[in-house]
Amino acid sequence: MSRKRSRDRSRGGSGGIASRRGVIAALAAGGIGVAALEGTGAFSTVDSQRDLSVVSTDDDEAFIRITGGQASGSDGDTVTLFELTNQFDQPLTTISATVVSSGNPIDPQTIQTPESLSPSGSGDVRAQLDCDTDGAVKLRIVASSPNQRVEFTRTAQVTCESVDVCAPRELPAGCVVNKVPKGSTDCSVVIDTPSQVKEQITGSTVIGGAAEFRSQSQIDLKLRGNSEIREYLKVDTPSQIGLSIGGSSRVQGAVKVLTNSQLDFDVSTRVDGGVCVEDAGEVKFSPGDATIDGEVSLTSADQVTVDEFDDATTGAITIDARGQVKFDGTQDSTVAGPVSVTASGQVKLDKLVGVSTGPVTIDGDGQVDIVTEDDSTIDGPVNVTDAGGQITLDFAATEITEGVSLDNNSQAKMSLDGSSVGSTVDIDTQSQVEVDLANASSIDGDLNIKTSSQVDLDLTDSQIDGTVTIESQSQVDVTLDESSITGDLSISTPSQITVSDCSAVDGEVSPQRACR
Repeated sequence: MSRKRSRDRSRGGSGGIASRRGVIAALAAGGIGVAALEGTGAFSTVDSQRDLSVVSTDDDEAFIRITGGQASGSDGDTVTLFELTNQFDQPLTTISATVVSSGNPIDPQTIQTPESLSPSGSGDVRAQLDCDTDGAVKLRIVASSPNQRVEFTRTAQVTCESVDVCAPRELPAGCVVNKVPKGSTDCSVVIDTPSQVKEQITGSTVIGGAAEFRSQSQIDLKLRGNSEIREYLKVDTPSQIGLSIGGSSRVQGAVKVLTNSQLDFDVSTRVDGGVCVEDAGEVKFSPGDATIDGEVSLTSADQVTVDEFDDATTGAITIDARGQVKFDGTQDSTVAGPVSVTASGQVKLDKLVGVSTGPVTIDGDGQVDIVTEDDSTIDGPVNVTDAGGQITLDFAATEITEGVSLDNNSQAKMSLDGSSVGSTVDIDTQSQVEVDLANASSIDGDLNIKTSSQVDLDLTDSQIDGTVTIESQSQVDVTLDESSITGDLSISTPSQITVSDCSAVDGEVSPQRACR
């Protein structure tokens, strides 16, 4: 944090200006208990008793020296934000740090400070990153001894680094055993066999390293009880896999699955490093009650079903499938990042009930259905690109913080029921377009529709806070029932136009024949 500081500091009586350090010394000598140091200085407040001893240094950090202010790491990493050095001649026995600013890239509950600092002693202010984008965090730091107290604020710049959950994994250094222990081990576990693998990691078993299961045949693996894998879990076979992580078990690293066949994967507990499924056949992924602190990446040569996604939290979800993709039974869950789906078949996100996600991007060769309700939130835009079939978006009691973009050659239908879109809606298709807003729904931006077919725009007790532009080669019908358009309504078509209530348009309506 840079500061402009005057180099012309008078040490005598010229102009009546005294140095800051001299003022502090005078206050201390005179027995004044509090000196407020505001403006460009390093500290906001110094509170002391009569025996305060002020350390004189070459800069304003006469009490605590602060270094750092730059940190980088991945989501979940614990990083050092600042280093503190005690410049007092007495120990600092209490040190605390709290978050001042909002929208921080750290978890405020994880802030760590030194328990104490002896004279000239140093210690770190640390915290766990909670971010997928860069940002700044402003902290208030207070340090005190029985008769000294200093309080100041500092801002640290945090760079969040993305983690490739599907990156190659290497066994950690150390010992390796070739069977699952009955108790605990500090070693990694590697089971490599051409035969079928059927294993359970249960009880209080702790694997201090990684766990790898390799086979040329079927693998069935369960984690239960309080079992724990301290590093990553890898399951690798060209054959079928059944993987279940439940109970109070935990994988502290990522879970990586490689197979050319069917995968049935359920997780209902904590995975700290994300989930990667590569080159699978049909995938059924069931994360009910799970906490997956990292990206979920699913790649399949067949269809992907995300099932029983209930009371769960995950990082970003990326799905690439040659068949259909379906979310079934998704409710009361959070995706802390984007949802991105690429599919050669149909894509159905039906229904998302009480769900919070980041931006949603769908690139599907078939029909696309997105159905939400019951206080759902999409924190970002919704983009459906190059859809090969009909697009149906049905949002009920849902907030979309940014815009909506639909692009296909088939019918496009968007319905808002008690819902809002935070920016522009763009629809580009060769077929019929239906847009319905009801029950105090809103689009806080423009609505742009381009199609060669019929357009039906129906607003009931709703509002479009922007301009509506419709380009069509067929009939256009606009119904405004206790509703409004705050900008212009511009319609271009050689066919019939009907507008139910031109007075509900605050701007101009063109062509004027639409109002006759």
